[in-house]
Amino acid sequence: MLEEAYYTVEEVSALFRVTKATVWKWLREGKMRFVWIGSEKRIPATALKEFIRPGTPEQPETSQKNFEPTLGV
Repeated sequence: MLEEAYYTVEEVSALFRVTKATVWKWLREGKMRFVWIGSEKRIPATALKEFIRPGTPEQPETSQKNFEPTLGV
């Protein structure tokens, strides 16, 4: 049977902390894969893993000594 999890646009927006409109845009632009289940679009868990790509590797602390954040936190 089905072993993979499938997520709604609402669930993906909550997981990634973005608006539903952003997720719809990703789907429309082909940046995130989806499947049809009946008349509804669903995003497979594997599509979420494919969407999350590794960024730049962490740099040693010494290379960030001149880093000044732009947002005051």
